[in-house]
Amino acid sequence: MTVGNTGAAPTWHAGRVNDQPAPPGRLARLLQAADRRHVPLRTILVTVAVVAVTYLAAQVIFRLRTLVLLFIVDSSRTGRS
Repeated sequence: MTVGNTGAAPTWHAGRVNDQPAPPGRLARLLQAADRRHVPLRTILVTVAVVAVTYLAAQVIFRLRTLVLLFIVDSSRTGRS
């Protein structure tokens, strides 16, 4: 048995079903609890994210610098031969 042109089978329920919004997720509940306790959780999370991104960017820049130096040294060695 199909409903309309969707090809989906109908759903059977034991009683009346009300369309209620989904309950808030874990992050929403965590942020609400932090707001109730006057903890600046959003600020803390943004600060940690900025520090992590800065650290990772520094690591990438350092690796690229190392590769560039290796290419320069290698090109100077092969250029003289």
